[in-house]
Amino acid sequence: MRILITGAFGNIGKSVVEESLRRGHEVVVFDVESKKTRRDARKYREKIQRVVFGDVRDFDDVREAVGGCDGGYSLAAIIPPASKTRRELTMDVNYGAL
Repeated sequence: MRILITGAFGNIGKSVVEESLRRGHEVVVFDVESKKTRRDARKYREKIQRVVFGDVRDFDDVREAVGGCDGGYSLAAIIPPASKTRRELTMDVNYGAL
């Protein structure tokens, strides 16, 4: 099964990626692009099917990531401390996206 995991390079996301791989699934990762996520993507390049960098609030980005997937886990979220100072972004990502 090909699984999409949003927020895959966060704390919980990495555990879900590892468990999905352990269970033999093909993994597609969808995350926001940053130095950290690019570095994480390089670490997983041998293991994961595909990496898509984008924004869960952008329909075209989500459509690109979802293509060909059988299911998925939405783990994208804004968490503290950013969630305390960026309320609108937090609401958009945590409640309005996907």
